[in-house]
Amino acid sequence: MKKLYYIITISLLFISACASSENKQVNTNSVQTIATQSVGNDEYSVPEYRYTTQDGIRLNTLYNAKLNDLGNEIKKIEPLVPIKQTFGFYYDNKTKEKNKLYLGFDCELIDAIPVGESYPMRAWDVIFKQLHLILTKSTIVHQILDDPNIQGLVISFYWIYEGREGIIVWIEKKDIKLFLKNTIIYPELIARSTATRLDGKIINLLLFQKAP
Repeated sequence: MKKLYYIITISLLFISACASSENKQVNTNSVQTIATQSVGNDEYSVPEYRYTTQDGIRLNTLYNAKLNDLGNEIKKIEPLVPIKQTFGFYYDNKTKEKNKLYLGFDCELIDAIPVGESYPMRAWDVIFKQLHLILTKSTIVHQILDDPNIQGLVISFYWIYEGREGIIVWIEKKDIKLFLKNTIIYPELIARSTATRLDGKIINLLLFQKAP
């Protein structure tokens, strides 16, 4: 993969000091169950005070209503459960290019994960099935990605398999557009993306691909 992204998840699930494009990195010790996310409000967007850049604040203000609508839209895509206060704009922590922001959010997977598969196979199954649902069913994702100031999409998926696991995928907007125009096929879209484990280690999902 040509880029290495460190992921900082936010919300009550993963609180980071640099929100805004908060650098997405994972503190696995702070992981809590999704039940603890219910804090008395229905908002999915990242609170403004967590942003560290003016661009992040501007985009959050511009798209705040759409971010909350997006959370409600994702909630209808079973078996995904959107995590509150994670819908916002993030930058690549490695390059520190804080003007290059990605639309991002976290999702919990409530489906049972097949027993006996390795972590890479589990990650492949999740990405292959769930990312496709988001890209093809979410109208709001594409409305926000139309903004020329947004570079692409970053999504964190979490599930339970003998403990908590996850995968984070970063996708460039230009590649999403190629996929939606049928210029590239879905496995190629995944190949062009950058996927990391929760510890930041890059994983090449194509090595484990199988028929859908």
